[in-house]
Amino acid sequence: MITKAATVALADLKIGDCVKDVNTLPNQVSDLPLVTCETAHNGEIFAITDDNDASPTDWGEQYCIDQYSSYIGVDFNMATLDVIYFGPQTAADKDKRLICVVYDKSGATTTGSLKGSQK
Repeated sequence: MITKAATVALADLKIGDCVKDVNTLPNQVSDLPLVTCETAHNGEIFAITDDNDASPTDWGEQYCIDQYSSYIGVDFNMATLDVIYFGPQTAADKDKRLICVVYDKSGATTTGSLKGSQK
């Protein structure tokens, strides 16, 4: 977990890291603006994997949806939050890491972790 606001490379992100504002991110990123979870934010890293050789467009969204309930505590179909993922652009990319982020599409912020929030 980070202890102060920072821009962190995708390769260095950890589950539980809080993202300042997911809604303002471009479609392709190499790093994310993180804040401590006690600071107002609207996104949180909730799953990470590098266990696939296919392009993430083939499996990324489904992987994140499948991981949602174990972190947030409610099935994704009942969720009030949304998910977005960042990862390799093609199957040939060397870095296979897929980062799942839960966030509030409306831009609403929260403090504290979303883990177990049942949102």
